[in-house]
Amino acid sequence: MIKPPLLLILLAASAIAQRPNAGPSPRPNPALEAALHQIVPVTTGVREDDHPAIASGGGRVWLAWVSFSETEGTSQIYARSMEGGKWSEPIVLSESPGDYHKPAITVDSSGAVWVAWPAQVRGNWDIYGRVLRGKWSKTERLTTDAGTDLAPQLAASNDGVLLVWQGVRKNNLDILYRYHRGSWGKEGFVTDNPANDWEPVLVVARDGAFHVAWDSYRGDYDVFLRTMRGAAWGPETPVAASPKLENHAALAVDPADRLWIAWEAGPEKWASDSADGGLRA
Repeated sequence: MIKPPLLLILLAASAIAQRPNAGPSPRPNPALEAALHQIVPVTTGVREDDHPAIASGGGRVWLAWVSFSETEGTSQIYARSMEGGKWSEPIVLSESPGDYHKPAITVDSSGAVWVAWPAQVRGNWDIYGRVLRGKWSKTERLTTDAGTDLAPQLAASNDGVLLVWQGVRKNNLDILYRYHRGSWGKEGFVTDNPANDWEPVLVVARDGAFHVAWDSYRGDYDVFLRTMRGAAWGPETPVAASPKLENHAALAVDPADRLWIAWEAGPEKWASDSADGGLRA
């Protein structure tokens, strides 16, 4: 089945944000409401386009996604940018068709654009990436372990770029990281426990701290948080660790540098009885 084209809701607030702050706007605001409801196709729908990742910096908004060709049976990683309300032509970031998954993207303080994505090469999933500094770098392999590496996330501070992902190490699923300050540092563990850890999310605060959240199966699914300042990781913090299902975290930092976290909550023993009652019984 052919999927519909990838759609992006354009929040046309850049011009509004540049006006002097006159205090709260009247509500409802018809002009803003109209802008928030503009839905613009970003892809053509000829291919199957999925899993968009978005970032902004240097006056541009950047979008990356994975695109599958049903006729070719392969996928590519695409990207394009929007500046001044106009979209650039899409470019293919993957240097050859292959088996790719959900990309990540960020823009650093210098305006360089970083994109990372999982690719299956010779039966193993690893993380690969490219950087735009005037021109795109060659594709770099960012993980080399024989274990599966998926779900990358990227964020940039004034000091460097952090990559986190979920990977299989010693038959255990952990959250791992590499930090780029001039060059990529060694692979390290955000989590290192007997539980399986899933789906990291990443955000950077104004003070340069990187916050990482994930969900972990420790008898049931719970949400945890850890923060890196400089090159040092703080302690693991349980955010939601009740007997209920708690997973699929999302992170944001507000203008006051406060960290906000949201997650899904479900019934106790979710999926534990799936053999008898079905996954969502």
